Amino acid sequence: MTLLERLHSVSEAQKVLERVLPNVLRKTRVPLLDSVSYISAEDVVAGMDLPPFDRSVLDGYAVRWIDISSASSESPSILRLRGSISVGEEAETFLGPREAFEVQTGSRIPEGSNTVVPREYAERRGDTILVYKSFPPGYGVSPRGEDVRENETILRHGDVISEWHVGMLASLGLSHVSVWDKLRVVVASTGDELVEPGQGGRRGFFASTGYAVASYLNERGAHTVYKGVLGDDPSKIESFIAGNLESWDAIVLTGGTSVGTRDYTAKVIRRLADDYVHGVALTPGRPGVFASIEGKPVIGLSGMPVAALSQLIAVWDPAYRRIVGKRDPWEPVIVGVMAKRYKAREGMTNIVFSRACRNVIKGLLWIDPLKVTGSGVLSVLVRSNVFMVIPEEVTGLDEGETIEARVTGPIGRCSQA
Repeated sequence: MTLLERLHSVSEAQKVLERVLPNVLRKTRVPLLDSVSYISAEDVVAGMDLPPFDRSVLDGYAVRWIDISSASSESPSILRLRGSISVGEEAETFLGPREAFEVQTGSRIPEGSNTVVPREYAERRGDTILVYKSFPPGYGVSPRGEDVRENETILRHGDVISEWHVGMLASLGLSHVSVWDKLRVVVASTGDELVEPGQGGRRGFFASTGYAVASYLNERGAHTVYKGVLGDDPSKIESFIAGNLESWDAIVLTGGTSVGTRDYTAKVIRRLADDYVHGVALTPGRPGVFASIEGKPVIGLSGMPVAALSQLIAVWDPAYRRIVGKRDPWEPVIVGVMAKRYKAREGMTNIVFSRACRNVIKGLLWIDPLKVTGSGVLSVLVRSNVFMVIPEEVTGLDEGETIEARVTGPIGRCSQA
């Protein structure tokens, strides 16, 4: 019996990574401006209300609504001007009947007022103002806690930090945030037939899979370095693993993961591994290796790019997300309707790269699975703008059936409604 006649479930492969990833994942604190794209390692709650006091959202006059409720151009309300309140002024003031304070955008409004009259609807005459229009209660006022309430969670453990989070954290006075440090991953390709892009003219095959894998990991929270082609040499493969275990958090090799005589990646990893899965019930991507060597993840991916990326989507992504608490996939998830029937491989998790478009007449998002003639056909990745992860228990999808898909590119209108 060959090794790949015993296929492990995708969840079994994920568990290998889930057992070893905690050994290499680290939490760190980074300056706020450096935190974008990191995953938060803690819940962050607001330490105060935001805004911390009732404030004006425009330049004008803070008043009591009851004092201007009948104001009009023919019969203005006349109020005594008590003074002005500048932005940042902390002194608390109280507004009495038929009084007003001049305020600026961002000024604290005095206690007792509940409306701000825009400057263009009032006229100042010495120590009085004439208000020529009535405004409803609350107009021009941002009440205390309107944006955020004290103790409200504003950043959750597992959230990918965005520039929007940075703005909110800064507004609460925070300068640093606790994050999961980026995993340091080293990638290399195997295969005597491979040459590096830019070398070799038209001879051989360019090492596209290693480049695609390194790019995928970088876009999803890792710091990845590609080290080139090792060839089909078990001693070089073993030396590469041994030489990088200490200085890198994870090692990824592409190619050599099937059961042929020259598939040395799988053989070397198996000999060195403490925990090991070879062969996954995944299409494309059956010949994958997921292992732990000296407490660090070592992964052998298919040499075919579509299969290798499918292995990362199905195994690496969910395992990593579970460990760091990230609840959602990296890609946006949409719900669409199958444009045609798709027959899935029974007993296998299916990664289906597809083309989605918007049917503007029917108001639906159509998903059309792309025909894949082999796991090395890179054009399917470029032509697709979504992909589906179909669980092993699902044998197919009917035309018109709704399905979730993950978005990888822009979705336009269907060429034909």
